[in-house]
Amino acid sequence: MATVKRSSLRKPSQVRGNATESSWRDHPVVVASIAVAATLTLMGGVIFPLLTAHLSSENSELRKVADAKGEEIGGLKKQLDGLELKLVAEKAAFQKLEHEKTKIAEEFRLATIENPFILPSGYPKGLDTIRIGSTPAEVEAAFPEAQIDKNVEGFWSVKVTHPIFSSATYYFGSDNRAITHILFHTNYQGPVKDKDILPLVKRHFGRPKISIDENYLWITAGAQKEEISVEDGQLFIIYGKDMLPNWLVRALTRCGRPGYAPEGDLKALCERFTKQKTQAKKER
Repeated sequence: MATVKRSSLRKPSQVRGNATESSWRDHPVVVASIAVAATLTLMGGVIFPLLTAHLSSENSELRKVADAKGEEIGGLKKQLDGLELKLVAEKAAFQKLEHEKTKIAEEFRLATIENPFILPSGYPKGLDTIRIGSTPAEVEAAFPEAQIDKNVEGFWSVKVTHPIFSSATYYFGSDNRAITHILFHTNYQGPVKDKDILPLVKRHFGRPKISIDENYLWITAGAQKEEISVEDGQLFIIYGKDMLPNWLVRALTRCGRPGYAPEGDLKALCERFTKQKTQAKKER
């Protein structure tokens, strides 16, 4: 008896059904979508968290570096500010020392200058032949004619040979008979300048009797009670005891005016001047 073999053929429906299911799964679009989905799943579940953690770690490290740099910069700025303050202080101290050095050097220079005045009268050494009260004839006898300038009425200017003074101007009274005051001019090429006159006079004659602004007056113990006046801080003038400097006369004319309150020796001089004016008015 012949053996009956089972057919290996499938039903058409089965064949079509399997073929259909296989075909849509193998479609390129479906394959690509599945690949993308798998990739997104991998990215979202594994890679993104890893990247996020890595970036967070890097950010933390960068913040630490930035903070450290900030602290370093702040520290350096503080050091710089401190050095600048120290520099300003040291510069001020240096300038103070320079000022003191200059002052001491100037005092030393003046101290090395020999006293140019005859004490107690105040006449410059070598120029004391002609004094307050001397006559024009005595001036002509004391100096060569070529050194005497007589061009202006009321005073003569005489060139002199002296280490400090280059000339002297002798002023005569209204009658042109006697000298009332003498102005000595500083020699610009000599060791003593105009600005040195005041400190030199103070050094050898002490504190002035009267001072107003840049004008100073000393009353000497000379035989004629000569008055030494340093005017404008530099002009050296000798007056007779009966004559006052113009700057002092201007001050005395203010005596007795409301609001004018002189002090010290000027106050006493004002009182005497006011009494003299009052007496003069009574005698008229």
